[in-house]
Amino acid sequence: MNLLPPEHGARRVVRDVASFATSQYVQRFANLIKGFVVARVLGPSGNGLWQHFVLIIEYVQFTHGGALEGLNKQLARRVGAKDEAGARATRDAGLGVTLAAAGTAWAALLVWLAFRWDTVAPADRWGLPIVGAIALLDLVTNCYWAYLRAYARIALISSVGLVFALSNLVLGLALLPGFQVLGLLVAWLFTRFVTTAWLVRRSGIPFSPRLDRTTVPGLIATGFPIYLFNLSRLGLRNIDRVLVDSVLDASELGIYALAVTIAGLVRYGADAVGFVVYPIFLRRFGEKNDPRALAAQLAKPTLFLSIFVSIVLGFSVLVLHLPILWLLPDFVRSIEIFRLLTISTAFSCLAILPGFYLMAIDRQNWLVPLGFGTVAFNYFGGLRLIHDGHGLPGVAAAAAVGLGLYTTCVMLIAGRHAHGTWRAAVAWTARMYAPLAYFAAATWAVHFGVGRVPALREWSETGRALLEGGVFLLIALPVLFAFERRTQFIRNLRRREVT
Repeated sequence: MNLLPPEHGARRVVRDVASFATSQYVQRFANLIKGFVVARVLGPSGNGLWQHFVLIIEYVQFTHGGALEGLNKQLARRVGAKDEAGARATRDAGLGVTLAAAGTAWAALLVWLAFRWDTVAPADRWGLPIVGAIALLDLVTNCYWAYLRAYARIALISSVGLVFALSNLVLGLALLPGFQVLGLLVAWLFTRFVTTAWLVRRSGIPFSPRLDRTTVPGLIATGFPIYLFNLSRLGLRNIDRVLVDSVLDASELGIYALAVTIAGLVRYGADAVGFVVYPIFLRRFGEKNDPRALAAQLAKPTLFLSIFVSIVLGFSVLVLHLPILWLLPDFVRSIEIFRLLTISTAFSCLAILPGFYLMAIDRQNWLVPLGFGTVAFNYFGGLRLIHDGHGLPGVAAAAAVGLGLYTTCVMLIAGRHAHGTWRAAVAWTARMYAPLAYFAAATWAVHFGVGRVPALREWSETGRALLEGGVFLLIALPVLFAFERRTQFIRNLRRREVT
């Protein structure tokens, strides 16, 4: 059976990239809408309970031990070699071990729940069984996405992702008023089941999991290093929420999670740049086989992100608290947390491209220990600050320090490979950080400068915030426009080029 699409040219690649990017943005926008509506309807405690289950699902999806990453890598090689028999064996073994791991984790969850029934919170009694089923279905979907990527059928991935996001949003919000968090989980389970069944049928790839002892060990051995990297990235993204969930009550997690949602908005733009630039890194390194040949391709996008992220976060610090004041008065404490989280968000965005660069040149080994070391620092540093009475601001501060150290190390290592010496790496890292420092100072100066003008002290909070945002943009946007005029980076990025 030929599972490859009829065309493989550049036009199809561009169309697939565009459809996938559109699908990703729609999914994230749908999640953003759901996040704000859930916060509005359920309040801090209900939002915290919802985030509690979301965190569990994210980690249960990592029970496969690297089989999914191995499936992605080995299947692409089999398809490229036109070894359909080997591809079929790889597909079936990857699905089999992933299902076995997820099913075992689900069963262990149910057994633990049965033995701890009297001491487990009532919400976990009905929530955890649903969470296990959702994670299992999500992993089946991920296996089929690996199949479709290998066969270059990106359009179907985009379509299924889009349908799931929109149907989950509509059904979840419809069930939310009457069933609250249970309604959200049931909507997730139902829409994932339906879209997974549709995905299996539309793909034309048989659902035939097998535990092949000759294939499974190779999948795990191949995928385990990538698995550790992905697990460290997950920890970097949400270990602060795990800490809040494990130590503080649900309302604190609800307040913190809303701040994370707002601060994470800027990640969408940074991830989009990374999505386009990473294949360029791979192509250029394949052509030159010289890490230094990619120095310009690394510098321009990283400098652009430093400028862009700094402007967006600076403007957000000045004005983005207004929607919370207007629509979510119970989450006013999220404003302070959000402003602290902008620091860690800025650092995490600046680490994206240097990390992709190191992966493209096969120098990613340091990323895993650095990642897990930062996860440990963020957790135990935040825990210490909680015990010292600093609460949620302490968690956010620990994350800012940890991610600052992590990003600096990643940038120095990338700069060393791109420019040849540690001295050049330090100079390059300083240049990349310069816009961040400049716009942080500008944000502070605008906020406190406007507040000291006597004529403005009688203005409403809305008026002062909008004035501060306008003044900041007058200072900031000319810098971005000057960068674009000099480099034409955005124009080239739209063409999938970085020179």
